[in-house]
Amino acid sequence: MSANAAPPTTAVGNPSATTAPAAGSVWDACSLSESALSAAGLNTASKTRVPDAGNPASRVCKWQSTDQSYELVVTASDATMDDQLASGRYNDVRRTQYYGRDVVVYRAVQDTNKLGCYTGTPAAFGSIVFTVRNAVVQAGEGEPCAEANRLGAALFRSLP
Repeated sequence: MSANAAPPTTAVGNPSATTAPAAGSVWDACSLSESALSAAGLNTASKTRVPDAGNPASRVCKWQSTDQSYELVVTASDATMDDQLASGRYNDVRRTQYYGRDVVVYRAVQDTNKLGCYTGTPAAFGSIVFTVRNAVVQAGEGEPCAEANRLGAALFRSLP
C-alpha cells in the first residue's frame, strides 16, 4: 500500500470516519473576542476552560452573564451537528439560517425544567455549539432559547 495513494482529507463530510482531526485543528472556543462577549452581556473575567473527557479534541469554554442569571458554554468539536443530534438525547429541534450559516436550536430530553438550550452550527472542523443554562429554577427567569438566540446574534459573526 503506497503512502502517497491519496491526499489527506478531513472527516467533516463523513461522520463515520475512523480518524479524528488533530486536536489542534479544532477552533479554540476560549478565543472569542472579549469585546464581543462583553457587549453580549457576559462577564469576561468569568472565562473558564472546561475539559471534555468524552472528546479530548473538543475545545470548551464557559462564561457567566454579568447579572449571574445564566451561563454560556461554547463547545467547538470535531463531531458534526448530525452526529450530535442522532444520539437521541435532544428534542425540540428547529433548523434555520443566520447570516448564511445553518443553525440548529434544540433542547436536552432530560431537561424537563427547560433550564437550558443549545444553538449549534456546522464548522469546517465539525461543529460549534452554544449552550445557555439558567442559573436557577424560578418564575420569571429568562427563556434560555431566547437568550441563546440573542447570544448567537451577538457572537456568530465572530465564529470561524
